[in-house]
Amino acid sequence: MRSLIGWLGLAIGFCACSSEEGALLVLANPSNASVTRVEVVLASTDDVVPVKQRISTQSTLDEDVRYYKQASTTRAVMLGGKSADGFAILVAPNPDKAKYIPFVFGYAADDSLVAIGRVQQGDDEQTPVPITIPTGELDRFDVVLEPMVVPDPMVGIARNTGTTVTCSRDSVKRGAAWKFAKGIQLRIVFARPGEVSGLDNPADLDCDDHDVESQKDCDDLEIGFHPGQAEVCGQPDYNCDGSYAGTTACTAFQGCPGHTGCANGTGPGLDVCIPDPAVADSDACFCPANQCSTNTQCVLTKTSNGVCAPAYAIVSDICRNGNSSGCMVTVRDPLPANWTVEVAHIDSSSSPTFGPTAIMTADSDQMYLRASTNATSVPTGPIGTVVLEVRTTAGTPMRYFVTLTLDPNPHNECGAATIKGPGGTTAMVDTMSCDI
Repeated sequence: MRSLIGWLGLAIGFCACSSEEGALLVLANPSNASVTRVEVVLASTDDVVPVKQRISTQSTLDEDVRYYKQASTTRAVMLGGKSADGFAILVAPNPDKAKYIPFVFGYAADDSLVAIGRVQQGDDEQTPVPITIPTGELDRFDVVLEPMVVPDPMVGIARNTGTTVTCSRDSVKRGAAWKFAKGIQLRIVFARPGEVSGLDNPADLDCDDHDVESQKDCDDLEIGFHPGQAEVCGQPDYNCDGSYAGTTACTAFQGCPGHTGCANGTGPGLDVCIPDPAVADSDACFCPANQCSTNTQCVLTKTSNGVCAPAYAIVSDICRNGNSSGCMVTVRDPLPANWTVEVAHIDSSSSPTFGPTAIMTADSDQMYLRASTNATSVPTGPIGTVVLEVRTTAGTPMRYFVTLTLDPNPHNECGAATIKGPGGTTAMVDTMSCDI
């Protein structure tokens, strides 16, 4: 459909374009976001009405979210090491005179979303403005890129946070969700590979086969939340009925063989099963609705100089599904004070990328777990508990309560925590041992 042509220049006069017609999007980057690549997505103006979506997985409160759908193909424009400030993009003429809402997505070198811009009308909500791409003339539109950081899953999409949303089944980006400094949360449904537009795609960013339009998915960013989803005590409102199951007391063992009941966990919706010491392996129980397992432990090494951190461990078979379809692992609150816990997929073809979420593949569900701290001193014994949430393609979550503990027996040295690099085979990670 339309072609996007980027060029560098501090003023329009530096443009070396062969055409002087269309829409000229001139970018401003006042926050100096580390943008190395930009993509323009032309969104349709049709059916742009707010819908209600859950604020976060730990809340039954809703907020207005406006959905857009991609109406035109795009192409990436590399900045070639230059600043995004003053960069201009030409959108070629539009013969049908239709109006589109242009969004400019800025990505860093690691493909993370770091900025989003739009043409705005200057009202209190800073509503994105549709434009007409003219023929026979060149219209200029100023686009201010606002910085974006990864949202906290326990808080939801807050101001100046944003993320692309990838389907765990096929690793295809289904869309994006973000919130500018002003206005309501916005989301867009992307065209999929091979498609001209995303107009016919349902508003189902988490690809759980429940859309927000006809099937009333209350949380389109979390695959396990939709009408009809099974719930047990101590869990959030997975079935979107407005009743937060985390407020319901556990009164039975919820179908866990070898367990005597449920105990309060470490936060809202995080109850665990009580193991029966008379039953072998009862601490490995998962309820029929895949409630969390009992507490497990990761032991960190220490020397006379203090804790060995960052500490690394390898966790095998994290998906617990026979290695058949992979899973998504997310670090959930609560976290120990002054500690950061991250996960990464073990992949011999590339260096691991640590973050709050990691996608395990069907052929390898081994995971790196990394714990780091800015604390100056760490007492011997329990450090705190972190929750790892594991979601398979079936959409039902499992939760692991992982207690970080400092080994009471000092070691002579921390040892080298060597992890796999591109094409490497070494995986000697010895600064933390985990029994997950």
